[in-house]
Amino acid sequence: GLDYLEMFLMAAVDAALAAQNAVVAAESLGLGTVYIGALRNNPLEVARLLNLPSHVVAVFGLCVGYADPVINVDIKPRLPQSVVLHRENYQLQTQNEGIARYNQVMAEFYKDKLFFKNYIPYLSDVEKMGIQQAPLATFAKSSYAAQCYQDLWKEIRKNCIE
Repeated sequence: GLDYLEMFLMAAVDAALAAQNAVVAAESLGLGTVYIGALRNNPLEVARLLNLPSHVVAVFGLCVGYADPVINVDIKPRLPQSVVLHRENYQLQTQNEGIARYNQVMAEFYKDKLFFKNYIPYLSDVEKMGIQQAPLATFAKSSYAAQCYQDLWKEIRKNCIE
C-alpha cells in the first residue's frame, strides 16, 4: 500500500519517467504530446470518471496524437526561475514578486483562449494542499484559488462531459 510518502513519490517519479520515455518515442514518430497536470485538481472526480480502483490516483494525463497544422498553439507559460530555483535554502519570502508577475502572465495567456476561460492561479493556497493533504474546498473554501477550481470544473463538465 501507500503507507509512506516515499512510496507515493517513487510511484509518481516512475510514472513521470515512463511518460517521458513515451513522449520521446511518440515524438520520434512525428506525434505530438501534451501533459495534462490538471487531472490533479480534482482527483476524486477524475478517479470516478476513469473508474480507478481504490487507492489509485492519476498523477497526470498524457495526450498523444497529430497536431492540427491549421490551429496555432501556444506554449503555456511556466513559473519564472526565480520562483522555482533556490540556492542553499528555500526562500519563500522572495517569491511574491515572481508569483505576482506569473499570475499576470497567466491571466493574459488565458484571456483570448477559445476553450477554457478559467485557470488555477499559482497561489500559496494551492501549495497548502500538499501540507493539508486535502482539497482547497476543505480548508480554504472562500479563497480565490478554491473558486477558480470550482469555476474550472464547471466549465470542464459543461464543455467536455455533459
